[in-house]
Amino acid sequence: MQLLFAQYSHGLHEIHYQGKASWLIVQSWGELLVAKTGAQILHYQPLEQHPVFWLNEIEQVLHSAENNSAASEAVRGGVPLCWPWFGLHADNAKPKHGLARTAQWYLQEHSFLSAEGELSRLLFGPTQQLDSALEIQLQLEVSKNCLQITLTTKNISAVEQSLTQALHSYFLVSDCAAIELKGLKNCDFFDKLDAGTLKTQSKTLSNIQAIDNIYHHSGTVTISDPTMARNIVVTKKSSGSTVVWNPGSAAGELDIKRGQQFICVEAANTEVDHLVLSPGKKVCLQQSIAIETRVEK
Repeated sequence: MQLLFAQYSHGLHEIHYQGKASWLIVQSWGELLVAKTGAQILHYQPLEQHPVFWLNEIEQVLHSAENNSAASEAVRGGVPLCWPWFGLHADNAKPKHGLARTAQWYLQEHSFLSAEGELSRLLFGPTQQLDSALEIQLQLEVSKNCLQITLTTKNISAVEQSLTQALHSYFLVSDCAAIELKGLKNCDFFDKLDAGTLKTQSKTLSNIQAIDNIYHHSGTVTISDPTMARNIVVTKKSSGSTVVWNPGSAAGELDIKRGQQFICVEAANTEVDHLVLSPGKKVCLQQSIAIETRVEK
């Protein structure tokens, strides 16, 4: 498949994309684009593969010069960071999904760990302290057909701190009605479209329409997409909830284009499995994304 940034040489570039100042990393494994606002992954495309993440209104002008200032709101799509709370805060004056996704971040360090650039590691931190009690850091590791996202939180206060969080991943699919989500069968979940009713997933998720479920689940989910001839295998650590979301027919009300072409599968700690960090302790929420090519028999 044609890479989106094929005109760029291997290395690290600073560009603007969809009005967002971003870091572009091009290596032998493919392309990765991370916005300076929110340290949000906007684009990841392994070599000879389709892009992995959906992005709303991706048909935008690409700018290599610093000719647009980055807006401070999050872009819908890619991988927004929900931290240090997921969803609505008890104090309605505070922003939905926390502080990280609209903050400005900087690239603390990066390394290409072989002469061929077969493994890349990037470390990001916010330019300002986001929370007086909690410290946050984001690490990305990329190799052939695999992206690992690690969000580390440390309690730097003298008392216990509560935390909810999510890696709000919008995966690009051919059509929600044509994919299967494997790995959630027999899991209990809260159906947020049915007043949070507790239910059990009795069969493999398929023919997906509007959905907003929080699963009690710490294992692996496979997004099986025959039309795109691939599986996206999502493995996670330090996550007791898996969130699955698509707005279905309500996409237009949210100004979402091509809403049937993404499914959110999120490594999370939600209100049903929130964390309590003791002073000096840290937790690493991790999501590993592997791309497998499907061979039809």
